[in-house]
Amino acid sequence: MSLSAAANKYNLSRSSLVVLAKKHGVMSPYQKQMGEVEKKKQQATDLRKNGLSFSKIAKILSICETSAKTWCEGIVLTAEQNVANSRGLFEKQEQAIELRKNGLFITEIAKQLNCAKSSVSLWLSKAKVGPNYLKSKRVSKRIVGARDKKVEERKKQIKNTSKKGLNITSRDLEIFQMRKSGLSFVDIAQKTGLDRTTARQICNKFTLSFEEQEFIKNKVHDTTMKRRHAGELKPVGGIRQGVERSKFGYYKGIYCSSTYELCWVIYQLDHGVEFKRFEGFLEDKKTRLKYYPDFIIGENHIIEIKGYEDEAFVAKKTKLAEDLGYSVSLVKKNDLKHIFEYVDQTYRVKYNSRHTLYDNHKPVHLLVCDYCSTEFERFKIRKADADRKHVFCSTQCCGKHRAKVNKANTTNAGLPKRSTGAAS
Repeated sequence: MSLSAAANKYNLSRSSLVVLAKKHGVMSPYQKQMGEVEKKKQQATDLRKNGLSFSKIAKILSICETSAKTWCEGIVLTAEQNVANSRGLFEKQEQAIELRKNGLFITEIAKQLNCAKSSVSLWLSKAKVGPNYLKSKRVSKRIVGARDKKVEERKKQIKNTSKKGLNITSRDLEIFQMRKSGLSFVDIAQKTGLDRTTARQICNKFTLSFEEQEFIKNKVHDTTMKRRHAGELKPVGGIRQGVERSKFGYYKGIYCSSTYELCWVIYQLDHGVEFKRFEGFLEDKKTRLKYYPDFIIGENHIIEIKGYEDEAFVAKKTKLAEDLGYSVSLVKKNDLKHIFEYVDQTYRVKYNSRHTLYDNHKPVHLLVCDYCSTEFERFKIRKADADRKHVFCSTQCCGKHRAKVNKANTTNAGLPKRSTGAAS
């Protein structure tokens, strides 16, 4: 029994029971449990001082690794003890690399070494013995053998189809040679007058090695990027006018994708600062990261205006621009406070009507409130708003309309009205 339950049963005070229990050496189950925990804490600290790692301490004492870390806080190991702990890990890493070179998969290596698959993949990637390395260097016999089998089966299929009547003509060979030179299926279709699907089917009759596939992929990417930069192809990504979530438009012929950009443009034009929209994009060919800057001042100073941001992604883009010789200044909401005040005071607009400063501004959608029957404008109508039966100018009108409908439904159903005063 607990001390409080025993005190209530025999009508005694809890403090007197505590004194009696200490005299006779009687301990409650909780006190016994806490004593065992204290013993384990002492054992963990002793093992840590001897130089054992947290994982080994957790296995010996059958506890979790986090509790071992918390109990052994403040105990610093010597350099010799750290080296001794890391020896076993280095041995596991070497074993994993050898097993991978022999052709085993990551799951099989993890089972043999009793460790996680993620740690095995990290060790192999650091040692450059990952899956990409195996494809390029052909180290794993199992993977290479499976791939050779597929190539042989493909060759047999081509031979059988040619015997059955699907003969490879001289035109098919010309199309295949065009593909091997690095042309895309679109370019092949334009030159030969065929569809893309037929050009693809003709090229699928032939087999390509891994090196040839990589060469074609890189060549097609480089040619398409050059044509995009030259303006021959439509741009992919970047500014697509009318798709933005914010209020967009033109101010003196300059496109603004939001009211933040509009206020910044107005301020710069009024103060005689020369700038322009950044044409094109910046790209990292290794990671294929594309960056479409907002504005540029001079030759190499980029202005990026952000209402909200993903810090990691913005850091990548700014690093890309700085590596290419540009300087980037990120302008946020707090940096635009004095610009907002200037625009609101000089042009006499409020924060929710700054979009009226666009060139030839007209309300995009004029609507009528179903409750107060007043006209109001909407810059954009969402799909959810379009599907609704009723439209309201404010939340107050929406609430009043709902109360009116609920009142009408209760009276039509014959229900008694809710009493407002006290019951008599």
